[in-house]
Amino acid sequence: MGNDQTRALAIACMLLAARDKANDGSFNGDPEYVRRFGYLNSKPDFKQLIEYGFIEVVQDASITLAECNTEKRREETEQSRGEAEKKASAFALPDWIDRNTWELWLKTRKGKKMIPEQMQAQVEKLGKWKNAGLDYAGALKASADAGWQGLFEPKHSGVKGGQLDKDQAREGARARLFGGEKHAAT
Repeated sequence: MGNDQTRALAIACMLLAARDKANDGSFNGDPEYVRRFGYLNSKPDFKQLIEYGFIEVVQDASITLAECNTEKRREETEQSRGEAEKKASAFALPDWIDRNTWELWLKTRKGKKMIPEQMQAQVEKLGKWKNAGLDYAGALKASADAGWQGLFEPKHSGVKGGQLDKDQAREGARARLFGGEKHAAT
């Protein structure tokens, strides 16, 4: 791109366009102003920059650039919307999970949204509990009712609200401590 003088002018033009309050890429093309702003030794000659297509002389660039920016934003929005739809369609809720309870849990997660990979991980957690014979549906419902962000492993069903689990744990500890001999609880 031309000589050093043209390159310095291109940089000055970029700096001017970047600090413009309209933020539309335009700048005051008055040669004297550009010379002072860019600390140039002589009045700038925009001819080479125009020939290279680096700058464009427009009477009122705000309308043209606003149209370009609007079109660009529209394309970006449509593209991101399409990507979001693809991601959302990548996740499918299994039939064994109650859709209403699942959706309630998603809504009541204190405003935290999940990406499809996170939803899949939660389904896998519920599947693991289902395969272990745990009340996975109750865990999902409890999380939805309480507005919890996560899913928590359900308690094993047992006598007197978990007393059986405590007794089994106690017996297991005794067996390890005393070599498998049963001792009466004191």
